[in-house]
Amino acid sequence: MRRFLLFLAACAGELDPCVARADTPLPWEVWNDLRRVAVIPGGDQVALRSSHCLSGCGLDRHSEGDERFIRLDGEEGVIFEERGPGAVVRIWMTTGDGGVSAPLDPATSIRFYFDGESTPRVDLPLPVLFDGTQAPFLPPLVGDRLESSGGNFSYVPIPFAQSCRIALAGELTQRLWFQFTFHRLAPDVVVESFNGSEDLGGLIDLLDRAGNDPWPPGSGETVAGSVQLSPGVPRVVWTDVGSGTVTELTLDLPPDRWSEVRASLTFDGVTTVDMPLEDLFGGGGAAPMESLWLRTDVAGGLSTFFPMPYRRSASLALTHEGGVGVTVDYRVRVDGSAPLERSGLFAATLAVSDPSSVGTDHLVLDVQRPGKWVGLSAKLGSVDTTTQHYLEGDERVYVDGLRHPTLYGTGAEDFFNGGFYFDQGLFVLPLHGLLDQGVTPHDEHASFAYRFLLTD
Repeated sequence: MRRFLLFLAACAGELDPCVARADTPLPWEVWNDLRRVAVIPGGDQVALRSSHCLSGCGLDRHSEGDERFIRLDGEEGVIFEERGPGAVVRIWMTTGDGGVSAPLDPATSIRFYFDGESTPRVDLPLPVLFDGTQAPFLPPLVGDRLESSGGNFSYVPIPFAQSCRIALAGELTQRLWFQFTFHRLAPDVVVESFNGSEDLGGLIDLLDRAGNDPWPPGSGETVAGSVQLSPGVPRVVWTDVGSGTVTELTLDLPPDRWSEVRASLTFDGVTTVDMPLEDLFGGGGAAPMESLWLRTDVAGGLSTFFPMPYRRSASLALTHEGGVGVTVDYRVRVDGSAPLERSGLFAATLAVSDPSSVGTDHLVLDVQRPGKWVGLSAKLGSVDTTTQHYLEGDERVYVDGLRHPTLYGTGAEDFFNGGFYFDQGLFVLPLHGLLDQGVTPHDEHASFAYRFLLTD
C-alpha cells in the first residue's frame, strides 16, 4: 500500500484573470513574504528537463553510448536550453555504479550561458556546484550526496532574461542522472539574468530556521486552549469569521494517538482537509519532521506553518476515532490582514494506492480547478518482497489538459532529491528528507519521504 499526501494552494472558485504585471514579484521569490506561497501567479509555468529515457529504455541516465544531450556544441554537451524569461530553481544530479552513489567527477565542468552570450557566467567543476564551497552555491541552498542520501541538489535561483543554456564540458562519458526544474514566464515579464551577486540572504535565513517557526515576529494573534475528545464525537475547537491567514497550527497530544485523531479544516465554507493527524503533520517516522513547514517532536507536539488564507470564515474540527478519549492542547495563530490577491485555499489530499503490478500507474492527484502544488509526503513500499524496486517509478505531472507530462522524472527517490534508493540513510532537510526506511515486520520494504515545492 502506498500513501501519498499532497499539499495544495487550491482555489475553490474563480480566480482573477491571469495578468503578469511589471510590478508583480517573480513567482519564485516567495521568501520575502511567506503569504505568497498561497498565491497562484499568472503567466507562469513550472516544467522539468531531466535525463528520462524518452524511448522507454528504463535507464534514465546519460552515459557513454547513450547520450542525453540536447545536442553537442563543439566540445560541450548541452543538457538544458530554454528561451524567454524564466529561472532554473532546482538542480538535482547523481552518479554511481553497482547500485551505490559516488562523488561527481571533477573532470566534468558545468557551464551556464545567458541571453546568447558566448562566454559562460558560471564555469565550475561539477561537484563544486553542490559541495558548498563556491558562492552563491552555499548551504543550505545546496548539498551533496552525503547530505541528501545519494543525490546532489541546488536550490539557488538562476534567473534569465532572454535565454539560458547549460552545458557539460571535459569528461562527458560518466554516468549521470539529472533534473532541472524551471519556470517559464510570460514574454513581457522583466527578469534580470543571473550574475552571482544576487541577494539570497532572505532565502538562506528562511531555510536556516527550518524546524522552528519560519514566520517573522508579528505574524498574527494566537488563540490557545485545550479540548477533551470523546471517541467518535467531532469537536469544533477553533473558528473565525472574517478574513485572515492562519500562520501556525500546533496540536499537542501523545504520539501514539496521532493516527487516532482526524483533523478537518474548513475555509470559506469548503472543507479542504480531512485526515489523521499523523498524515497531515508528517508523523510516524523514525526521524522527527523538522522541515520548513511541518514539525513533530517525540513529546507529542505537531506544528504546521503553511499559510492558510480565507476571506469569510475558517474552522478546525477534531474527531477521535480510537476507543479511549484523549486531551488535545491547541494553538492557532492568525494574521488578520486580508489575503493577497489570487490566494488559493490551503488543501491537503490523501491518496491511498493499493498494490499493483509493474507498469501500472498510481494516480496521486486529479483536480479540475486552478491551483498550485506546494508539497508531497509519501509512504512507499514493496509487496511480498524486501527489494527496493518500488522506487523505480517516475513521477509524471500533466498540467492543463496537456497529453505529455510537463514534469517527467527519473525515479521516486530522485524526486525527493535522493539517489540510489537513498543509499546514505535517513536525512532531514528544510525542503526534503527521508524520515524512515527499512524492512517491515511483514518482510516488505518501505520508505517515508517528503519534498516541499517552495521556489519550484
